[in-house]
Amino acid sequence: MVLNRGETNASHKVLISEQKVVSADAHKIIPDGYRIITLKEVLLHYTTDSDFRAYLSENNKVWIGKMGVESNGFHEICEDLSFSKIGREAYIALPMQFRSYHTAGPERIGAAVHDNGYGYNSLNIDGFLGSTSYKAKVMYVPAKEELKEHIVNVQRG
Repeated sequence: MVLNRGETNASHKVLISEQKVVSADAHKIIPDGYRIITLKEVLLHYTTDSDFRAYLSENNKVWIGKMGVESNGFHEICEDLSFSKIGREAYIALPMQFRSYHTAGPERIGAAVHDNGYGYNSLNIDGFLGSTSYKAKVMYVPAKEELKEHIVNVQRG
């Protein structure tokens, strides 16, 4: 599957493999000329692009390039693409594109968009699944594309 996007913040193609693999094999199925997407890129696309959120949601959990999650629970995705731990009520009050639910673990991150059992959608960042036999697709981008390292001005309205 390919998501073509022409927006300024997300001008490159984001792809998700057809094949599911364990996290240790994620790099093995990436075609030449591509690389596994970074967490910052996922956050940039997730906060700015509803098509990306839908694309990720349709594909369940995917492996991304980041290893390890140190936090658990409810988080806000901040404008600089960092996370801020927040309480449940503050989390519920946020628009979907600024919610992130974390599951701590030291392995490759599995990212998804779903309701986490709470009945409202958010970005799920899971660092635990990579240590299991769970198989997921892999999200990747052209290797020549690089995320611009600058503060992202996202609309919070």
